[in-house]
Amino acid sequence: MFFILSKIFYFFLQPLVWVGILITLYFLIKNKKWKQRLKWSTLAILLIFSNPALLKISLYFWEIHAVQEDEINDNYELAVVLGGMAEWDNDVQRISCRRGIDRLWQSLDLYHQGKVDKILLSGASGYVVDRGLQEADMIKKSLVGFNYSSDDILTESKSRNTYENALYTKTILDSLGLKKVLLVTSARHMRRAKAIFQKLNIECDIYPTDQYTGNELTIYWDEYFLPQGNTFAEWTDLIKEVIGYAVYDVKGYI
Repeated sequence: MFFILSKIFYFFLQPLVWVGILITLYFLIKNKKWKQRLKWSTLAILLIFSNPALLKISLYFWEIHAVQEDEINDNYELAVVLGGMAEWDNDVQRISCRRGIDRLWQSLDLYHQGKVDKILLSGASGYVVDRGLQEADMIKKSLVGFNYSSDDILTESKSRNTYENALYTKTILDSLGLKKVLLVTSARHMRRAKAIFQKLNIECDIYPTDQYTGNELTIYWDEYFLPQGNTFAEWTDLIKEVIGYAVYDVKGYI
């Protein structure tokens, strides 16, 4: 039930949904004073959440930034790669990668360098309705097809959210007796993921990937003034992470 409710709740965290609600209320409400408030509120949301500079600043302070490869000096028994990297394309019956696939890419790089011995792919599907995605198993099948050893690519294929990622991964780690673990996920997701793993007493180092801002904040002059439509989606992901962290805190997951 929590999983379904969280998806409904997250839907209403989208700035464009707020805009839609405000516009609807504008046409429904007759009071001129409230119509003015709704109009200016809509404009404020559009300006704030389409501004690339404000997005970059917010992400800079939220993300846990990536580290250099040469800072990874230890040899890890396992790299745990959290799901949310791909979707299933029903039209052509194949995996379709998202930006988050950098988690896998960087883990494979460390694997080839001998810095991790095995890779655990954690995650089934985060969709409420079945869309044919079984992410961990499908990505493993592709990797084995690329001649990666099946013994070196492990899967946890039951989890639907970050808490379940950690919970089911812990079971696998305990059963295999693995201790030296590297947690790999997106920079904006790492804060919540790390806190959950720590709460479950999973000792691990972290390796953030696909960071949006980097260790130094760089904003170009045009990003202060020229709006961009794609920032709404990025804001939605950031808001989801911040609220998700707070909700997990209340529930005692972190």
